[in-house]
Amino acid sequence: MAADRPQAFPTLGSLSPIGLFAAANDYMIDAAQRSVLFWDVMRQRGNQYREHLAETKAARARRMTRAVLGSAACVLAPLLTSPPMAKAQVTIDVAKITCEQFLLYKVANPDYIAMWISGYYNAKRDNTVIDVAALKAHVEKVKDYCRANMNATVMQAVQTALGVDK
Repeated sequence: MAADRPQAFPTLGSLSPIGLFAAANDYMIDAAQRSVLFWDVMRQRGNQYREHLAETKAARARRMTRAVLGSAACVLAPLLTSPPMAKAQVTIDVAKITCEQFLLYKVANPDYIAMWISGYYNAKRDNTVIDVAALKAHVEKVKDYCRANMNATVMQAVQTALGVDK
């Protein structure tokens, strides 16, 4: 009965010397082939990475060149296309600003002039507190006065419209 059953494991006597090493030989060939494939894939990946670095470096250089040229163009274009600039006025005598100049932005932004005048009169009173809502209302009163009296000075408009004394 024992002879009728197939044996699960071969016995040492049934294997030839070549048969013993055939499995090991197949394993070593498979391992060598897989090793070659692995290192070939690693070489390809390294080449791709080097190409990527070269492209990234070139792209970065292009972006930097565009940024520098764009900045230079933004700075130089207005300088090259604008008419020659007059010298800026260094000082302004606020007492000589007319209502026309004040309303038509001929000297400066009317809000800036109004803030200066407010500071001037508050400093005369030793007042360091500013009421923004009142300042806006005062500016509108002065503008209304100036619309009716274009030849008056702004200081006259402030004194008349707001009742501020010298």
